[in-house]
Amino acid sequence: MPSVARSVSAASLLAACAALLLGVGAAGPRAASAGADLIDGVPLAGAISTTDWRPNAPTEVAAGDIPPEYLELYIHFGAQMGVDWRFLAAIGGQESDHGRHPAAGRVNRSGCVGPMQLGIGGQCGDFVGEFGRDGNGDGLVDPLEPADAIATAAFGLRAGKGTPPPGGSFEEHRRAACRYYGACASPAVDYADEVMQRALSYGFPAQG
Repeated sequence: MPSVARSVSAASLLAACAALLLGVGAAGPRAASAGADLIDGVPLAGAISTTDWRPNAPTEVAAGDIPPEYLELYIHFGAQMGVDWRFLAAIGGQESDHGRHPAAGRVNRSGCVGPMQLGIGGQCGDFVGEFGRDGNGDGLVDPLEPADAIATAAFGLRAGKGTPPPGGSFEEHRRAACRYYGACASPAVDYADEVMQRALSYGFPAQG
């Protein structure tokens, strides 16, 4: 896919993200759940095992590849949900080129839609119904809206797909990618390996 012109330079985006890190604390919309967010029975605020954890700053590759508004959302909701943002962003890149792929705007034949290709029924299951989160505060969960989609994906990865908290192993993250896709690979794509290669380019630690 042709690259999309950026109005923000990599250097200025890195600076903006550094500032953000310091402050981290049907296809249509659905009403947001009022229930408490729990991960392994623990309130979300206590779900990150390392209390002084802070996200890593984006690499130049990440800053050059990810649209600025998406990068901020990955960092923000990764920190909020206890998911390494580089892994979360790798899934967003794999699924829709961070919302740039034209197919992201329509429900596919398996029942997935949006920038994170979230299931709303059919073979994809109802990921939104199970894990939907209102990322932009409008009281709705819309899998086509980037903040809602990324918040929902992050929560579902952590609460339902076995994604470890930041600092978890490469292999644990790879297995979570398999669960998110429904398989580690298919005839069309080596999904988990491609996600992890993308995550590595965004600064995720190599398998060691």
